[in-house]
Amino acid sequence: MNNTQFLNTFYFRRYQRHKYYFTDHYKTNGSPGHFIARMIQGSAKLKSRNKTITVSEGDIFYIPKGLKYQSFWYGDEEDQIIFDSLRFQNFPITDSHSYTLQKINCSPETEQILLSLSEDMSVNCTTVGKLYIFLGEILDNMEQESMRYNDIAENALDYMHTHDEFHIVDVADYCKVSESSLYGIFKKAYGKTPVEMKQKIFCEKASELLITTSLSVEEISSKLNFSSSSYFRKVFKKYTGKTPLQVRKNAKYQI
Repeated sequence: MNNTQFLNTFYFRRYQRHKYYFTDHYKTNGSPGHFIARMIQGSAKLKSRNKTITVSEGDIFYIPKGLKYQSFWYGDEEDQIIFDSLRFQNFPITDSHSYTLQKINCSPETEQILLSLSEDMSVNCTTVGKLYIFLGEILDNMEQESMRYNDIAENALDYMHTHDEFHIVDVADYCKVSESSLYGIFKKAYGKTPVEMKQKIFCEKASELLITTSLSVEEISSKLNFSSSSYFRKVFKKYTGKTPLQVRKNAKYQI
């Protein structure tokens, strides 16, 4: 990652709205990054599947990357909604930790770091440094979300079942864990690696296509993004114990 790419992972902005404002991140891939925000005027309610928080003037709050949520923003007596938003992509923590939607409680000294950052909302070494200093001060007191291995494994399988083209790193990104963590989760949940589960799922998809369509083995192999039809046949035989043509032939006899 070069300097420009690194700086592009941050987006600092002061938002101003009037009377009422609504966002719906349930219909998207969720929050596009991690957010530290501070309410300056007005109030807001943020609601995820598992939690709701209400923030008012002066409150600092955190929104996790990828969180599916709705936000409702209300103006103050002058119909003003003003808040600072600091978006970033990389959290200075290991993959064994994650944090839930929450309000941030911090000392006046720590809050002053955020206030001084708000004086200059451009993205540069100084403001990025202040953000990470602030995070370093609050992390120990933030509410962690326990890593639910079964939930992550199930979400990963859902992703695999609904996509015909992906890499394991795509699944890990979707589940908000590292690729190495995903391997550990799969071994605990299924006794198989993500690659093995991917191959098993794709063989199930291939069996359905062999039975319900007239696509050739080569066409099915290409559709499911196997590197070659010979490799597809090898993997298919490993997981089903049969060749693709045997599966198609047996299906015809059963009809």
